[in-house]
Amino acid sequence: METEPYIQQDVLTFLKEKEGQPPPPNMDEVSPSSVRAMMDEMFALLNKGGPPVGEVRDTLLAGAFGPRPARLYKPVASNAPSACMIYFHGGGWVIGNLETEDRKLRHIVDESGICVLSVDYVLAPEHPFPGPGDDCIACVRDALNRAGELGIDPDRIFLGGASAGANLALVAALALRDAGIQLAGLLLFYGAFDLTYSGRSMDLLKSGYFLETEAMYRFRRHYCPEESNWRKPEASPLFGNFQGLPRTFISAPTVDPLFNDSTRLADLMEAAGVKVDLQVYEGAIHGFTMFQERFSCARQGVADAAAFLRLGAH
Repeated sequence: METEPYIQQDVLTFLKEKEGQPPPPNMDEVSPSSVRAMMDEMFALLNKGGPPVGEVRDTLLAGAFGPRPARLYKPVASNAPSACMIYFHGGGWVIGNLETEDRKLRHIVDESGICVLSVDYVLAPEHPFPGPGDDCIACVRDALNRAGELGIDPDRIFLGGASAGANLALVAALALRDAGIQLAGLLLFYGAFDLTYSGRSMDLLKSGYFLETEAMYRFRRHYCPEESNWRKPEASPLFGNFQGLPRTFISAPTVDPLFNDSTRLADLMEAAGVKVDLQVYEGAIHGFTMFQERFSCARQGVADAAAFLRLGAH
């Protein structure tokens, strides 16, 4: 790149440790199930020691392809209707499950005082585009229909997600808006909003900064291989119409190939009249909010997101 980016010291230490480790598995050479198993080991290490919350309940939601596992986190054990964020994990549309961001979500629940409903949506390549998005939309609709049973307030529903999950949260928000369903807000962590991969940061941060752009191309080949679909808002919500969307929190780490996806999205949303809270984290990498024990920016990033939810829920 033109100049080396500024990287926070604790993040830089982590990246230097990774230099001597084997690269992650190549999804073009290893089966998706094998990749998922290997990545689950890393996620398990990141999810140790999350804070206790009032209640954690596993349930099922009616997805587009059948029942889907979901996990409801409550700050206190109560049947009183609560504001709730319905959340979609990251993983490039190919990997991830309810365990992937468990610790992070516990912190968000603990610090925001609202519920989180985490959704284990279908993955590619078994369910390529538009399958994951259709599944997320169906699961949100089912959660809204069963709000009383779940103990959530249908008038105070946020959608959230990280990376590919942020993409799906925005895709779902656009579909729900078109159906006349009003959300309380959106919370988008370092999302992949443009499958044409045309942001400048994609060129400047190709390799060595945790998320490798070559891995992103592999994810896209599994999820949405047809170039004719890349500019459809259902695949790349950056190309959508944002009028009528609720207030949106966007978390944008600067040392991330997807950084400019977030900044471009913020500009377009503001131009459409959406209230946007863009938080830029200097020297942070993609996925940084999962590293609670290692990165000070992770703790700050989660605290900022929780504050957005807390204020928006009241």
